[in-house]
Amino acid sequence: MKLIIFLLSIFVFTSCQHEIERPSWEIDITAPLLHTQIDINDLMIDSNVTINNKKDSSIILIYQYPIANIELDEELKIEEQFHYKGKLDSLNLGDASTSYKMTLNELFAAQGWPCLNGLTIPIPPINNISGNTIPVDANEYFETMNLISGAIEVQIYNGLPFDITDVNLSLSNASNNTLILSTTFPIVASNSTVTNTVNINNMIIEGDLTAEIQNINIPGTGTDSVVINCADSLVATLIVKDLIASEATAYWPEQNILTSFSEQFLNIEPAKLTEFKIKSGWMNINATSTLEDTMILTYNIPSFTNNQVPFASSLLINPAENGNLSVFSQYFDLSDYILDLTGQEGRPNGDTVNTIYTELTGKLDSTGELVTLDLQDSITSTLSLNIIPEYFKGFLGHDTINFGPEEQTVDFFNSIVSGSFMINNSTLKLNIINYIGAEVDIIINEITAVNSKNNITKTLQGQILNSNIFIDNATENNNIINPHVSNITIDDKSTNLKELIEIMPDKFIASITIITNPNGDNKEGFLYYDKTVDVNVIYELPLHFIADNLIISNTSDINFDNNIDNGNFKLIIQNSFPIEANIKLYLIDKGGFVFDSLLTEEVIKAGIIGPNGRVTSPTESIINIYKENINNFNNAEQIITNIEFNTLPAQNYIKIYDDYKIDLTIVGNFNYSIE
Repeated sequence: MKLIIFLLSIFVFTSCQHEIERPSWEIDITAPLLHTQIDINDLMIDSNVTINNKKDSSIILIYQYPIANIELDEELKIEEQFHYKGKLDSLNLGDASTSYKMTLNELFAAQGWPCLNGLTIPIPPINNISGNTIPVDANEYFETMNLISGAIEVQIYNGLPFDITDVNLSLSNASNNTLILSTTFPIVASNSTVTNTVNINNMIIEGDLTAEIQNINIPGTGTDSVVINCADSLVATLIVKDLIASEATAYWPEQNILTSFSEQFLNIEPAKLTEFKIKSGWMNINATSTLEDTMILTYNIPSFTNNQVPFASSLLINPAENGNLSVFSQYFDLSDYILDLTGQEGRPNGDTVNTIYTELTGKLDSTGELVTLDLQDSITSTLSLNIIPEYFKGFLGHDTINFGPEEQTVDFFNSIVSGSFMINNSTLKLNIINYIGAEVDIIINEITAVNSKNNITKTLQGQILNSNIFIDNATENNNIINPHVSNITIDDKSTNLKELIEIMPDKFIASITIITNPNGDNKEGFLYYDKTVDVNVIYELPLHFIADNLIISNTSDINFDNNIDNGNFKLIIQNSFPIEANIKLYLIDKGGFVFDSLLTEEVIKAGIIGPNGRVTSPTESIINIYKENINNFNNAEQIITNIEFNTLPAQNYIKIYDDYKIDLTIVGNFNYSIE
């Protein structure tokens, strides 16, 4: 609305005076004080409304407003749990070795013979020589172990000046003399080393052991003499290797004790998906361990990638204590990850769908302390997913998604204070935009118009309701979606649309069902979180209506000059609408309160309609404004203009054209004080 306040010319004169005085004058002025115009654009307070002209220049209001912007965060949310539980694959104690030796002096002394150091003599044949029992301490490696399998490599180095034969060596637990191994070497030449490897299975081995050379034969040197050096010795070395224990108390070396390479199936059928990007969400890894040693649990999940880097994380699980479980939990933000659902790369049967491939390894991280472990120790891990996809690709399945009832606010009729009207030949279009890469059926369950001010509701009726509306699939090129747009016209002859519009609603309530792939098409498609299905309502409302006490309200700023005094004031109204009207003016002060009104019972005549049904000339109405009202104009900040329309002749539809308007002018013949 245009508000024009005419400025008055002010002349200030000065003259020589004995004292400085402020001059003042009173002059008579006849001038327009306020001019405003109301046309069809003043009704359009909603940015979703546009105005088109028909060929005869009559008005069509085109009003577009979303009644369903379908967000599928809850419908698309994926919540899954994958469980991993396993006992230890094995307990590897690592390799260990120990050595002991028997000098020539000790060997002769065991037989009660003197060792004559430095003597050069031939050595005669001697049989059935036995050595001493020698303690072997393995406690630096283990205290006790229940061995499943392993091997002990026995090496004999003969540093004596003559050959020996039929050398028999045994190894036993010191506490109970339980024999662990016994091995014989047929011949060990002088200054040479021979080796025997003995496999040991299913026995308990202690850290305190005894080794004994139970027999040595000396074949003799014949006529050859050798120099006797009492420090020459036999050296026996025991190398324990490849030990696999079912239980042991030991200083455990670092080792992998759990592996699990597996494919996990997402329960998202009937969809068969190959990929999706995660908009938001998290993964929680929870693990428990009965191990009394530190554990490193490593998750490699090639199916999850961020910037083409697969997800990987190593988690430190503390030792279990006092028979209690050690518990670990950690959350990971999966936003922007890409999830490949085709399974393990290079899988024998080719790519699959809805499948995550994970690699889980458990590594014993040695604490350097004596710890008891057994194969009954277990590790459990739960991988929990709570994610919302940004998009997913694959076969979307034959699925049903329900939306609403959802409420949308409408502000098109906010400028209408009261009254009623009847619209002729209105048209409703449902504008359905399908961003999904799959064919869909749209079922409109409900569209209800609500006028909250008057507590009136009207529900759309007709064949369009509860019918399957087929919408073709969108396409995609380089991640750019080309949606499929369908406009479905619902005229007021096939529905009760007019009744919905004529209650002047301020909100709509919509309930809609979406069915994907209604025809069972198995081709691959896509769906984006923020680009699903939009349902808009488009009204084409020809301004060709019957009005009954229809009040349109408008508020404007006002700025009167406080120097206006006595005078006569008139409101001149020129109406080119073909509708009778009453006009009421309300003054609003700085606090926003109405403090005065200009009420009139005079009817503003409708514009004069010519033979062609259009207004050919406006009618002019003049209303006197009293002095006390003008005084109040000086204190007003805003003015409310209410125009109440009634069509004439009664019950005849009236067309509105784009040049129709109401001009309001306040003209005054008044005194103006200049000081």
